Amino acid sequence: MKKQKIIITGLLFIMPLMLSRMYARQVSDIDGNTYQTLVIGKQEWMAGNLRTTRLNDGTSIPNITDKAEWVRLTSPAFCWYDDDPSNKEAYGGLYNWQTVNTGKLCPEGWHVPTDSEWSTLVAYLGGADFKEAEKKGFAAKPGGYRYGYYWGSGIYCEKGVNGYWWTSSECTGTHVWSRTISQETSKVYRSYFEFNNGFSVRCIKSNAPQATVTDVDGNFYHTVTVAGQEWMLENLKTTRYNDGTPIARVEGVTEWRNMDEPAYCWYNNDISHKEPYGALYNGHATGNAKNICPDGWRVASDGDWKALERFLGMTPEQIEGTGLRGNDEGAKLKEAGTARWKSPNVGATNEVGLTIIPGGRRDSSGKFYDMGTGSTIWTSSGVSASCAYYRHFATNVTTIGRNPEGDRKFGLAVRCIRL
Repeated sequence: MKKQKIIITGLLFIMPLMLSRMYARQVSDIDGNTYQTLVIGKQEWMAGNLRTTRLNDGTSIPNITDKAEWVRLTSPAFCWYDDDPSNKEAYGGLYNWQTVNTGKLCPEGWHVPTDSEWSTLVAYLGGADFKEAEKKGFAAKPGGYRYGYYWGSGIYCEKGVNGYWWTSSECTGTHVWSRTISQETSKVYRSYFEFNNGFSVRCIKSNAPQATVTDVDGNFYHTVTVAGQEWMLENLKTTRYNDGTPIARVEGVTEWRNMDEPAYCWYNNDISHKEPYGALYNGHATGNAKNICPDGWRVASDGDWKALERFLGMTPEQIEGTGLRGNDEGAKLKEAGTARWKSPNVGATNEVGLTIIPGGRRDSSGKFYDMGTGSTIWTSSGVSASCAYYRHFATNVTTIGRNPEGDRKFGLAVRCIRL
């Protein structure tokens, strides 16, 4: 198998002492297969490999048995090892990366773990014997893999020897981080492989929204706490300040271009974009003395974003910079998959649950653009009467843009943070 890079990250998997602190429940996939789950530290994992033949929206995943067809695929597919359904219960299915990248493979409320989430698991548990781990409930059975390379001809290899698991984290534009578990050495290896391999999948429970909050219009928002900050998961949708004062809805290009008072719009002036993406507000709406967020909340400041970026791993020098900054911090905040982000949505994992979505923007000329490819979000930190800081995310980068020259005539999204 063409392994590009292999790094030993830790001994597998679960010490008996730690397992004694775990508890299990059950979760079912859309096919009705049930899985025991284990709480390990602050993570909840499925104890077995995924066996579904459908995405969680009901879409069937093609079962590809033809070897030549498998290596040519650029769309979702799965198979049973050796094309033998009797391998389903013990080892689960083998899925190509295109299936993982839909963001819909795991049951609702669960997701394919990121590279970072696998690392967290290994770091938390330390080392133990593979057989002991399996005996205690984490059934990391060595289900082998299916070659995705042309010279590998789509054959099956290594069942009973090694297990291979996808992460949801792209390493490059053609390779994805994975984990390999050796039956012989009881070690976990961090590797990266090309998209068309057939690997096992283990699901992890997503960060559950912790609460709901309501704005003055009655719109509901879920929230998530990251590094001690409680953020709204959705972009703001209100048409009024929290004291009930209306915000002008401005549709015309000329009127928007000349507007020096608070205003909002829906992308392309189409209210159907309200629920998935929220409203686009000019900088006068967010820089007003009135509070556009619900009571007890405020527009996130440049300092709030810096604190979040620091938590995600950005260096002090990067944090204070402008333009595109950092390494993969933006990828950790973008919604995974290409359901709303257009391809390639590089590296997106949404591992902290903030779910940045590509709602586009309106520029100072009144034109709309970037729907599906970009998300630009106001901060409350003004630089002048005409400019303020914003953050920018894009489908083709994993970094986070910071710009102090956001023209207040721009129409951008808003995220609120608890006071």
